[in-house]
Amino acid sequence: MTWGISPNSSCGIAFLADKNFNRFDMFTVSNYYNGQAVHGVPVVLDWAVGNTSCHQAATTESCACKQNSNCIDTSHGLGYQCQCSPGYHGNPYLPNGCQGVGIVAGILLLIAIGFWLYRLLNKRKRDQLKHKFFKRNGGLLLQQQIFSTEGNAEKTKLYSKEDLEKATDNFNASRVLGKGGLGTVYKGMLSDGSIVAVKKSNIVDENQVAQFINEVVILSQINHGNIVKLLGCCLQTDVPLLVYEYVSNGTLSHHLHDKGSASKISWNKRLQIVGEIAEALAYLHSYASTAIFHRDIKSTNILLDENYRAVGLTSDFQGQYPLTRLI
Repeated sequence: MTWGISPNSSCGIAFLADKNFNRFDMFTVSNYYNGQAVHGVPVVLDWAVGNTSCHQAATTESCACKQNSNCIDTSHGLGYQCQCSPGYHGNPYLPNGCQGVGIVAGILLLIAIGFWLYRLLNKRKRDQLKHKFFKRNGGLLLQQQIFSTEGNAEKTKLYSKEDLEKATDNFNASRVLGKGGLGTVYKGMLSDGSIVAVKKSNIVDENQVAQFINEVVILSQINHGNIVKLLGCCLQTDVPLLVYEYVSNGTLSHHLHDKGSASKISWNKRLQIVGEIAEALAYLHSYASTAIFHRDIKSTNILLDENYRAVGLTSDFQGQYPLTRLI
């Protein structure tokens, strides 16, 4: 290595090289600065620990080689070097620096197996809990009714717990459309991109499961332009989740009474809404497969679309998408 280049020296580059290197004609400054390829300069790293042999170091108990390593005398004078024993890898100069490759691989394999078993057991536990809720919420009865009644199989959809959790961002508070004493309604987006309203009840009455399932089957068959459509349900959760089509423009009450909204609904629009509500009630009373009586018609339970058309009848509280009452 070149050291101490004086200001008057013609040398401008210092580098490491073998002590026998003398081919300076192969390394030119002009070629280096022009970015051209130059011949490599041979560099040799030749060092050793101490000035004793391995035998002497072992005798004095001063050997720097730690566990699972071997001491090797250097080929140039006194001193020695350490290297990990076959099958070990790491730093031979540190305590426990040389680790068995097989042991590390075994530990990693055990960790991987443990993680896999943990996930498997958790999944099995979640599946068992979902099945328990499904049975408690009348899932087996609903399946029986769906496939025993002609035409229902395509109209009542059973959503999975994961589908609706993903759709509502795990029922995030920012997705709430409305809430009340009986439950909360969330805005959701299904995997196919469709927007829905997901009703999550606060409680479930196990004594009325059969009636609840009967209403789900009946209401899923309703197909009227002025009645909000029940798309399906999820029974794998602690309380049933009902999935309805999403109605975008809020309630009639909001547009009639909230400041700045009433002026948007003309008298002609109001008469149109009254007519649409009457048509919906006539359908429920006289044309549905099973006669249905709503019992709770008021402005807070009438939903409007973006064209101020009455497209949904709800009940119980503002913003909820509940089942209508059966006669």
